[in-house]
Amino acid sequence: MAKKKHETIEQMKAKIEAYFERQRKEKRPLTVQGLALALDFKSRQSLLNYEGYTDNEDRPFLDTIQKARLLIEENKAEGMLTGDYPTAAVIFDLLNNHGHKNKHETTLKIDKAALTDEELNEQIKQFESRKDNK
Repeated sequence: MAKKKHETIEQMKAKIEAYFERQRKEKRPLTVQGLALALDFKSRQSLLNYEGYTDNEDRPFLDTIQKARLLIEENKAEGMLTGDYPTAAVIFDLLNNHGHKNKHETTLKIDKAALTDEELNEQIKQFESRKDNK
């Protein structure tokens, strides 16, 4: 196993706070990618994988990383609501970096009395195939 990048949660928290402070001072948005770089990871995915690691006192990094990601998410949502960040960019970020889902619901109304069972089953199959192709 490779050497841990962070020996303690406190060390990681200090780097996270330094990243947030630098971004605020430079009036730059907070990003998961920027956080990963500030913590010396080579990718966003490496940061996410590190949630499963523990520090030298066997305390998990999970809560620390998740809280930092939540602060980034909050920053994006507030920026979108105040007009500081473009809505489409924030939606893209929330979908790709924060686990949000773009959920679509479709309602299908069929007059069952006007269709035979075979026709009704065919309508259902067509609807399900359209739904799967989206």
